[in-house]
Amino acid sequence: MKAFSVESTKNFMKELLVGEKFDDFLLEEATIKTYNTFKIDGRILPEFYEDYEFGYEFSLWKNMKGICFDLIKGKQVPVGFHFVLQLAPEKVQQILRLGGSTTPADMVKSFTLNIKYQNNEITLVTATAFNTFIMDKTPDALWDNYIEQFLQSTANL
Repeated sequence: MKAFSVESTKNFMKELLVGEKFDDFLLEEATIKTYNTFKIDGRILPEFYEDYEFGYEFSLWKNMKGICFDLIKGKQVPVGFHFVLQLAPEKVQQILRLGGSTTPADMVKSFTLNIKYQNNEITLVTATAFNTFIMDKTPDALWDNYIEQFLQSTANL
């Protein structure tokens, strides 16, 4: 688990809500506080679709960011928000493989990124969820390093 502070709120928000940098993530949940508190459960309801073949439990961020943007935009900044994003499972496998981890990918439930805006500051916190207890902390370190490089790859975040 590692925490990061965002230096440029404007640039970060543009990348998060308009850009494509976060499109490999899934939205687990969102809470947006503006004139009301809006809560979004990112779980996909397969019964809504005639032929459900998405392959994910949660909605793709790229399909949900416009909704979140519409709730946030306006003349006033939001009171706060909290997004819980998960990296797409195939990306989790890729990070483990490229990092040389011996932990099987099916042991990692998710690589999670919490994004919280409060008191005019954005904080990001990484987390790793496992399907069972494991002693190896390599997946945690690989995820923390990935996010650090991910954030550094875009200037002014």
